[in-house]
Amino acid sequence: MKRMPDDLKSGRLHWVYLVGSIGCATTLGCGDAATTLEAIQNAVPVPGITATPSQDSQTADIQATPVAFDPVSPDRVNPFVYPGGEQDERSGFAVRGANASQVKVLGFADVGVPRVFLRIEDETKILREGDQAMNIRVVKINPPNVVLAIDNLTWTATMFDDR
Repeated sequence: MKRMPDDLKSGRLHWVYLVGSIGCATTLGCGDAATTLEAIQNAVPVPGITATPSQDSQTADIQATPVAFDPVSPDRVNPFVYPGGEQDERSGFAVRGANASQVKVLGFADVGVPRVFLRIEDETKILREGDQAMNIRVVKINPPNVVLAIDNLTWTATMFDDR
């Protein structure tokens, strides 16, 4: 039988010791689930929920108590409608000015400054970069494309869009 060199033997012993100590350290933190959960429930109170001891067992029955709600803007009837905006009767969502489907690019002109001809709802507007009409802002003009924005919605419209 061959004898193992001392340096290999000591290296393997180090690994066995290391793996064993890690295994012991990870299992020491484990406790009984019921006592751990009960300790957490007692240590961290939840506002609006009271715990009362049950007569049948030593666990706690949780009974919800109503919490008063104070609206941020009590003067607004519907908090989902933008102030000064209208509410669409069919969908219930807020409506402000025109939307993206009501915009059509008619053409472009460059008279020292590039401009775009837009048909918004039933009106024709001539706008340059940075201008705004009916809540639609022109971000960039690059014929035959124009980048438009409504609030945080940005899209590229072209003369060739069919609507």
